[in-house]
Amino acid sequence: MTSIYDWRSNNTNLKLREPLFKACYTCYERETYHCHQNCTKVEFPEIDVTETKLELKKSLNISEDETVLVTTSRLALKNGLDDLVKSINHLVFKIGIKTKLVILGTGPDEQKLKNLAERDGVADNVIFMGYKPYNELPKYVEMADIFIRPSLSEGFGNSFIEAMAVRTPIIGTEVGGIPDFLHDGQTGLFCKVRDHISIAEAVAKYVKNPDLYKAIQDKGQQVVLEKYSWDKIAGEMDRVFKTI
Repeated sequence: MTSIYDWRSNNTNLKLREPLFKACYTCYERETYHCHQNCTKVEFPEIDVTETKLELKKSLNISEDETVLVTTSRLALKNGLDDLVKSINHLVFKIGIKTKLVILGTGPDEQKLKNLAERDGVADNVIFMGYKPYNELPKYVEMADIFIRPSLSEGFGNSFIEAMAVRTPIIGTEVGGIPDFLHDGQTGLFCKVRDHISIAEAVAKYVKNPDLYKAIQDKGQQVVLEKYSWDKIAGEMDRVFKTI
């Protein structure tokens, strides 16, 4: 029987030459996302995904039969990560899906989330990676089977777009700018806000429907290339400036 692992194994050596959204490396170190006038040198980080997914999984003690979920965000209430951690218990013990959740980021709720994972009996299923430089994030997102951020509020949602670009299907909430690119069942799957069971059910839907998984991989990447590539953005900006 075809599974989502078959679809994901097709791109084990995918390399990203550059981030979808470039940021000045100097400014990024100051935790901002635009270039200040006092930057003496603007450098865009090279993204080198030389580790195969298998090697990266092995380094994280993830087995090939485990569904890998990933999230990249500040560990704060607005990103709904407590709901995401709670969903792991439901996935593993109620639905019966072997799961590992990889969390990239730091924030005020980090210890609370670790305590929650311990309380729910899923400490071995949740991997807290802490802070990772921007240029290291893509290899983890591309390694994963599913990207999830069950936000309570959201701006544009760059991280979702970057996951779609590397064919990692997404799960998100219907808030902020997310519905602009996440069309349920076409470019991703919605989960409900503050509902860990809804998150688990969305993951299970992907795992149990490999054809849907593959279709969302294809459509998600297509949307990014058509609407959010640098050529497309530059063309849109050029048209705006010509109207001024």
